[in-house]
Amino acid sequence: MTTTTNEFRVMTSGAFTAAYKALIPQLERLTGKTVVTVTTSIGTGDSSIPNRLKRGEVADIVIVADGVLRQFIADGLVLADDATTIARSMMGFAVRAGAPDPAVRNVEDLRRALLAAGQRPSAIPPAKAANTSPLNWCSASASQHRCCRKAA
Repeated sequence: MTTTTNEFRVMTSGAFTAAYKALIPQLERLTGKTVVTVTTSIGTGDSSIPNRLKRGEVADIVIVADGVLRQFIADGLVLADDATTIARSMMGFAVRAGAPDPAVRNVEDLRRALLAAGQRPSAIPPAKAANTSPLNWCSASASQHRCCRKAA
């Protein structure tokens, strides 16, 4: 916990931010504490979660994807014993009725299908996405969001 016992300081990734923010009023009512959102960026800037943790900034709760959390634990930035899976998010795509099957078997196929449909690919994983084939990613990717306290 932070030194201010009447608040929770939370760092959460952008992917989980909407759900987290929707839960803040209920969490504050249940605990009687104020929830303070410290950052919602997993990027590389000065205010990103990794950089804040590396600078020693204290957070009571860190909510990030499972792979990111595992790296934070390995780096000693968060406590492993408090890690808890709190959500599983799924992604998928659909093809308009009557449109040809895009035959997506890998990331490049997905990129081509989106471009052919006039869509800007904005959420395509790198070709070497963590432990998952591109086909599984684009049709039913499961990203666990985990939460834990920052290492002391």
